[in-house]
Amino acid sequence: MAQVLHQIDVAWFDASWLNRIKEDVGDNWRIKSSNLKKILQGIMDYYHEVWNSDCSNQSIYFSLSLRAFFFLFQLG
Repeated sequence: MAQVLHQIDVAWFDASWLNRIKEDVGDNWRIKSSNLKKILQGIMDYYHEVWNSDCSNQSIYFSLSLRAFFFLFQLG
């Protein structure tokens, strides 16, 4: 997900932002959850700063969608 965001807007989701997302976390759900929080915060900041919109009402839905996506991804 972080790599996709980096490709969408390299200037906003730059290398320093990308480096904060840990890779190869295995089954560690704490790190996965931390990564999801960082990604969600990055998307919310991007939405607010670049599109000049507030997405706080959508953040809960988006967070749940991300968790469901990664759960399904883990299932294969």
